Amino acid sequence: IPEGYGLRIFVVDQGISCGATNYSLGFDKASDNDLVYENSQLKVMDKKMEAVHLAGLKLDYVNEEGTSGFAFSRDN
Repeated sequence: IPEGYGLRIFVVDQGISCGATNYSLGFDKASDNDLVYENSQLKVMDKKMEAVHLAGLKLDYVNEEGTSGFAFSRDN
């Protein structure tokens, strides 16, 4: 990861939605409008105004037969 960059978790705006919220990941630089969470290995950020949509969201890496990748979930 380049210096000054971190992993951004964001809400995908799909215009008219059927109630489901969609999320995505990408590398980006933090701005003044971000909440930034850091540990010794990774900086994670999201937009302050999206924090309500991300509260309680879990991110995991799934590696199962037929599929692998990051998966978002939340306990309901």
